[in-house]
Amino acid sequence: MQGVLRISAPAAIAVLGIRGRYNERGDFLMSTIPPSNEADPPATTNLYIPHFVDGGGVTTQFILFGGSAGQSSNGTLRFFSQTGQVFGLRLR
Repeated sequence: MQGVLRISAPAAIAVLGIRGRYNERGDFLMSTIPPSNEADPPATTNLYIPHFVDGGGVTTQFILFGGSAGQSSNGTLRFFSQTGQVFGLRLR
């Protein structure tokens, strides 16, 4: 199942998303998914993802979306190696 869960509450609450699945080898993998507040203004700074995996039966899935309702989004997704060189990653 893929989708968006929209939560509204009359008072402050804490929210955390957790995704779990079994890979092709039968290993259970778990990852957190941070919440996004639609009332916040769009971010104007860069977002850095320091580590992701692709190989050995493990992959990373990036889900890009606008954090505000009805907001159109654009930008550039760039990958760099550990040495800071441009990394030629094949996207599927």
